[in-house]
Amino acid sequence: MFDRRVLRCIFGAKQENGIWRKRYNHELYEIFNDSDIVVHIKVKKLAWAGHLMRMSDERTLKKIFNAKPDGTRSVGRPKLRWEDGVAQDTQILGVKR
Repeated sequence: MFDRRVLRCIFGAKQENGIWRKRYNHELYEIFNDSDIVVHIKVKKLAWAGHLMRMSDERTLKKIFNAKPDGTRSVGRPKLRWEDGVAQDTQILGVKR
């Protein structure tokens, strides 16, 4: 259900005879040949992580990624980090490091 909602947001509505309507599921899958949008998003996330790792250390984005915040964490479950999500996606997709 999530993937179809994302695809409808990306491709938008369709106009027929001057009336706008939502696209049907089969229309979405014809436009977007990959059947699983979640896997597609994970692959793009890993591609961005590889791009980030190859950046030079002088780049602002790389400095932000490598920065360690000061202070202590709040009580309770630790917040999810982007880097942890990338590591989890590599295991799910079976990517070798």
